[in-house]
Amino acid sequence: MYNPTIFYKGKLCELQLDYYTDTGNKSIRLIDLLDGSAVAKATTNVEGVKLPANEVMIKDYTENEGMLKALQNSEVVGQTLYTVHSGFEDIPVVTLSEPLMERFKNEKHDRFMTTMNKQYVTGLENDNEM
Repeated sequence: MYNPTIFYKGKLCELQLDYYTDTGNKSIRLIDLLDGSAVAKATTNVEGVKLPANEVMIKDYTENEGMLKALQNSEVVGQTLYTVHSGFEDIPVVTLSEPLMERFKNEKHDRFMTTMNKQYVTGLENDNEM
């Protein structure tokens, strides 16, 4: 599995992938490799903005300043394609690397299979109670 190491604000981090529930856009968090604690949320979401499947909005402002550069240095994302204005910020939108896109696809499949397996097991348990 593709799991690059990201060096961000003096910490070695790995990626935790997810999706925003309202838009379905991809979400990335940085997790400390040493203790497993959350370091930062690398992406952000803007209400009503649905991105193409291979794009994310990087939170590169306030406490997350330097996030875009850290992700680019690790070749997780490409150069800024365009920006989305939200509040007082222009949020960079970037393309995900091919290996990261593949990991998102695989993890989404794994989550789906876990859900299906739980439903199947629950169904079997209910059948056995009859």
